[in-house]
Amino acid sequence: MTTYLIEHRWDEGRSVEAKALVSKIIDMAASKKLPTGYRLLNVVLNKEDRCAECVWEAPSKIELESLVKSMNPPTIHTLSEAQVLYGLERVPRIA
Repeated sequence: MTTYLIEHRWDEGRSVEAKALVSKIIDMAASKKLPTGYRLLNVVLNKEDRCAECVWEAPSKIELESLVKSMNPPTIHTLSEAQVLYGLERVPRIA
């Protein structure tokens, strides 16, 4: 599986709608209701900048783009392949 970063940005008038969709996707991931082959790894929501960054594992960029479009987000988004992903559990401790 490949890891992807999607950055969503929305107009101020669509903030409620955008936050509702982000919440729905997080709930789907938590209850394991995402389509087979997709895994939501992380979401960072910045209300002041009206953006969300979502890190996904997906079968391909084209399939993830198709999934995003099917959700009809009230956002403009960019999708790119992540080359390296570090989480706190993956960062070695310095002795």
